[in-house]
Amino acid sequence: VARCNNVLGRIQGNMLEARVSAMKYVASGKQASADEFNKRLNSIHELVTEAAGVVSNAQDEQQIEKIGKTIDAYAQAFGQIVPLVTERNQLLADVFRVEGATALDELTKVIESSDEVLRAGTDLQQTKIAGEVSFNSSEAAKHLLDARLGIMSYFTDFNEKHLPGVKANLEEMVEHLERLKS
Repeated sequence: VARCNNVLGRIQGNMLEARVSAMKYVASGKQASADEFNKRLNSIHELVTEAAGVVSNAQDEQQIEKIGKTIDAYAQAFGQIVPLVTERNQLLADVFRVEGATALDELTKVIESSDEVLRAGTDLQQTKIAGEVSFNSSEAAKHLLDARLGIMSYFTDFNEKHLPGVKANLEEMVEHLERLKS
């Protein structure tokens, strides 16, 4: 019984470490965390096999079998997370950082161009249009920056409280971009 309890405690300890590694992987996307998860899972499988050899009754045998199946399901779920984290990281690197920065650069160019017209200030109609362009470009840039900040905050703590603000800022940004089109 003592040997069985010892093995079960080691299974529990490895499972906790596997869960921590899985969470670290989701948060960081670092391969070292995925490797640690897999190492812990291998240890758990070995311990389950060991535990199956030391149990003393049918009820414990069933529990050990259930643990083995649960670990397999957990490993399968983690296997489904890995490509999603990879895709997320690729989107952050290729789209979020690059396209967001490009959009801000383009909005800045529009603001600078309209500011030149405003400084010249010779034609009242052009000055009015340039003021509207400058305002809407600035507002679009502000909302884009706020949305990006909200997204980064979400990826820091995975708290969904950030998402409504991101959505609202993106909607406001689109409104200002639509005004620029007209």
